[in-house]
Amino acid sequence: MEWELSLAPHFKQTRALVQSMQARGLSVWADDVTPHTLEMWLKVGVNGLKVEIEAIKNDNSFIDQLKITKLPIIIEKVETESQHEFIKNLGIVLAQGFYYGKPKENDKTEKIKIKTSV
Repeated sequence: MEWELSLAPHFKQTRALVQSMQARGLSVWADDVTPHTLEMWLKVGVNGLKVEIEAIKNDNSFIDQLKITKLPIIIEKVETESQHEFIKNLGIVLAQGFYYGKPKENDKTEKIKIKTSV
């Protein structure tokens, strides 16, 4: 929320930056969207919305607001089958979280671990 509050005084510059990135072919998504920040992100003109599952869990009006935007929505922090079924039943088809797989370490991370354990 702090970042969103700090954005308000720089709205025009943020909007211009988003438009500039989009003009270069990039897709700009808003992360950790809440009922309090949704309108701001829509005014900025983002291409998609990332929302933590906790934000929609008990808030049907927020779910409806998200769907009305017609923007792609990714639900974050999906960790259980019941959460997966919940968002699937809402018609949301993009999600991320431990339910789908844990992060994998790359070779560089493993080398760092080996060096620090010796």
